[in-house]
Amino acid sequence: MPEPKLSIIRLQGASKDYPLYRNPGQRVLDRLGFYNHLPGLARRSIPMHHALADVSLEIAPGERVGIVGRNGAGKTTLLKLITGAIVPTRGDVHVGGQVHSLLQAGLGFDPEFTGAQNIRASLAYNQLPDAMLEEAYEDIVAFCELGEHLEQPFKTYSAGMASRLQFATATAIQPDILVIDEVLGAGDSYFLQKSAKRMQKLALSGCTLLLVSHATQQVLHFCTRAIWIEEGRVVMDGPALDVANAYDVFLERRTLAYKLDLPLSDFDLFAQQKSAREGARDTAAPDAKAAMISTLADGREVYRWPSNRGIKISGLKLGDGTAERQTFRPGDDIVIDMTLVAEESAAFNCRYLITFWTPEGVRVGRVENDVDAFSLAEGETRTVRFSLSRQPLTRGTYLVSFSVYDLRLERSTRHGADIRYDVLAHALQLRIEPDNPDGYLIQHPIKWEQSRRNPARPRQSPNRMKTP
Repeated sequence: MPEPKLSIIRLQGASKDYPLYRNPGQRVLDRLGFYNHLPGLARRSIPMHHALADVSLEIAPGERVGIVGRNGAGKTTLLKLITGAIVPTRGDVHVGGQVHSLLQAGLGFDPEFTGAQNIRASLAYNQLPDAMLEEAYEDIVAFCELGEHLEQPFKTYSAGMASRLQFATATAIQPDILVIDEVLGAGDSYFLQKSAKRMQKLALSGCTLLLVSHATQQVLHFCTRAIWIEEGRVVMDGPALDVANAYDVFLERRTLAYKLDLPLSDFDLFAQQKSAREGARDTAAPDAKAAMISTLADGREVYRWPSNRGIKISGLKLGDGTAERQTFRPGDDIVIDMTLVAEESAAFNCRYLITFWTPEGVRVGRVENDVDAFSLAEGETRTVRFSLSRQPLTRGTYLVSFSVYDLRLERSTRHGADIRYDVLAHALQLRIEPDNPDGYLIQHPIKWEQSRRNPARPRQSPNRMKTP
């Protein structure tokens, strides 16, 4: 993607290595500089773990960037370089602004201080003026809802209580850069909703946001750009939707290999980069987007989840039944033609599922058919038409995903009781242009009737809503 003209964060060839000592004595000798006076071969005898390898990227002020990758991929190492918690072994890291980070629950809080004392210490450390300090303090207290626990030592807090207090404190002040590592994964559903709302407000305030999360829907909700890190390298950097889709396909491939007891190397894009000790640092990162995209017979590029062999989607058409189109008005008919191709001669018993999503990863609707029973010879095609009459969606952009299942239990495998033939994530995009600019997300005609009062049950409510 094009480099931003201005950057608040810039990494150029940043790498971070950690020596893997064979014994405590080797660690001590290295710390004392003993190996610096020996030939290079002796120094190289200590194997190195390349946690981050030659990372170059720029982030502009106000960007909201999600970082995804498996455990151990290098995400937290990248954040620690940006926050200044560690320094790179090689390369340069430039950060031009005040950084607030939530890399670990309780980090930076004195365990002996009470919650209230830690709040005031944090606000004072960030040089908040006295006129604003009390207002910020009251905001934190109200948000975390810890009550009398604020007068107890921080070391007595549970993980959930610590997350509440640290999250509330870090987000009470608007920094130039906010770095969050999986903090939204802690807490009950009520607090998660409060945190999400607070995060959304902060993200839209102009603050630069770096969010690490294993939940790609969370990345889509808060971020417009995403970076995928694997084996210490940036393998994909681009629009959040593209990166999230590619990463989900990657994880699904590994999940399928595990369920079917197949070698992970057969499904893993990074099989040749598994160990930095074997020279992965000097191996170019693969093109993750190209590897995760499939091309349908009609030329459409899609993100396809790995599935069972049998039948696949080979083409998609979106329109109104007379012509192809992507833009509709509320109440217009939407017609989708899905072409299937048989990979083997067989009788099929399929169910099709269509789901509608917002670009932020929120599912707003689904359409499912009755079972479709048919037979096809290998290579034959079948076209299924879905007609959504007077669809209820209103203004906005929507992404459409498609799934094809066979629900006959006698064909069950270790992959599941129902056979998943194909899944295309966010394969179509459509836009609804409103007649009424004040339209809501969903509109549908509802018939209202006033029920008659029943003399035998005088306490019954006189009004009741009935829908056809």
